[in-house]
Amino acid sequence: MIRSFSVWVSLLFFPAIYWLSWQLFKQHIVSGISLGLIAISPFYILYAQEAREYALWTVLITLSSAALLKCIELTQSQNISISKSYLMWIIYTLLITLSFYTSLFTLFVVIAQIAYTVLLTRFRLTKVFIFHSISLIISVILFTPWIGVFIANYERYQQITSWTKQFHFSAIYLLKYWGFNISRIFVDFDLKFNSNITNFVIIIYLVLVLYSLYFLIKNTPKKCWLFIMIMMVVQILCLLIPDIVVGGVRSLSPRYLIPFYIVTDVSIAYLLTNQLISPQIFNTRIWSIITLIIFSVSLLSCINNLQKNTSYTKVISYSLPKVAQIINQSNSSLLIGNYKSYNPGNIMALSYLLDSNVKLQLFSDTYNYQLSQEFQNVFLLTVTNQGKETLEQLENAEVTRVFRDDHLELWKVNFLSSVI
Repeated sequence: MIRSFSVWVSLLFFPAIYWLSWQLFKQHIVSGISLGLIAISPFYILYAQEAREYALWTVLITLSSAALLKCIELTQSQNISISKSYLMWIIYTLLITLSFYTSLFTLFVVIAQIAYTVLLTRFRLTKVFIFHSISLIISVILFTPWIGVFIANYERYQQITSWTKQFHFSAIYLLKYWGFNISRIFVDFDLKFNSNITNFVIIIYLVLVLYSLYFLIKNTPKKCWLFIMIMMVVQILCLLIPDIVVGGVRSLSPRYLIPFYIVTDVSIAYLLTNQLISPQIFNTRIWSIITLIIFSVSLLSCINNLQKNTSYTKVISYSLPKVAQIINQSNSSLLIGNYKSYNPGNIMALSYLLDSNVKLQLFSDTYNYQLSQEFQNVFLLTVTNQGKETLEQLENAEVTRVFRDDHLELWKVNFLSSVI
């Protein structure tokens, strides 16, 4: 049911991206290509199937951005009634409020929108600046109940987000992974991160994105390219730079970069559109081929994902189908897990993949396992080295690893004192 909600909500992304593109460029063909790019984007399709908030968040931040541009247009227009302008600002306020309730990362979107308004009005106290400020103040007031909940549960928030600060990668690694994530908007063939093919793909799509920005700045008014550039820069400053300076992996999670991806799609759509309608025949033919390749690769990526039972969006749950396959192949199996070494929610997800004859036992940590010799095969999910050594000593058993990835380990217990 929850997954169905994400699917249906994601369909609203089509009119949302169309509206945003139209507000920026006033060209229906740009809006159409923007819609086409996201319609066959493997990234958006994957998240449209997730039982999580990101499909809804994508729609809301896209609509809020388009609504802000419309608000600015109506407020600055001399021929539009004030009531229409007020109504649009109300709509914008509601969209931002809903976005905040959907994801706290809306804060970065709002920062970008504030910066855009301030720079567009050249730091002057204009109607646009005043109305925008009032809208944001009202949004914060409406969001106050959740702010209270957040403050009351701040320690819990720190615990569940501690993984974002546990690692420290080099700037080169982070920048490469950022490029890798950008390429995933268009291509997804399970490429290995350190392969030469991946490096080639990253370079190709980074060049495409950078050239689209250059083309955008060169050929559009300031109010168009400024919005896209600020949205990108703010995401970089708020996610990538902190990871480089103080450490962390916030910028490695593609779901947090959705605002960046949205304006990237719009920028590339503008480039493709204007190159396709160029009066230069040779130029048009070259870009027709490039456009065909971009759309074909995205479509083939979607077809490839249809044949898989997992994807990179699952993160720590990526290998659960493989783990389930190993356990299901054994007879009379018991799987023992704990709440500390592996997320209990992911353990529950694994339970849906296990056969009905497989038993599941959960403990609070890795030191109080109680092994049962009633089962022919006993498996442990992500046990610590100390917990493994304790088990081997107390239970007279040998614990061997049968599967491992970056997020989990599956161990099998072989009892030495008796034959099962």
